Amino acid sequence: MNVGLYGKLFSQEDTFYIQGLIDKLEIAGGEVFIYEPFYNYLLGKVHFGHPPVPFTKQSEIRDSIEFLFSIGGDGTLLDTITLVGNTGIPIIGINMGRLGFLSSISKEEIIPAIDELISHRYSIDQRTLLRLETE
Repeated sequence: MNVGLYGKLFSQEDTFYIQGLIDKLEIAGGEVFIYEPFYNYLLGKVHFGHPPVPFTKQSEIRDSIEFLFSIGGDGTLLDTITLVGNTGIPIIGINMGRLGFLSSISKEEIIPAIDELISHRYSIDQRTLLRLETE
C-alpha cells in the first residue's frame, strides 16, 4: 500500500505521533511518499527506516499512491485538497491542532486508523470542490 504524507509545522510534543505514523506505515509495507517541504522539516526530528519518496506536485503522486494523509489542522487539509485536485486520491485528515472540523482523526487515533485502513474497514465520503472566479 503506497501512501503519501502532506503536512506543515507541528509542535515538538507531536513528534511522538508523527514517528508512530511513519513506523506503522513502514511496517505495513509499500512506499511512503512525502511532500518535499514537509520531508525537509521532518529531517532530524523523526527517523525513517526506509527512505521516503519526496514529491512536490500532483503529477508525481497521481498514479502512485492510494491514500494521502493530511497532517495538521483544517488549513492543512484545505491545502491538501488543492494539491490532490481531481486525482481521486482519498485524503485522510489527521488533526494535530485543537478543533479539527475537517480533519476527523485525532493524533491519538492514528495507529487504530491505519489498522482499519490496512484491513479495508473504512468508507470514503465523496465531497465536491467548488471553484469560483470573478472579476
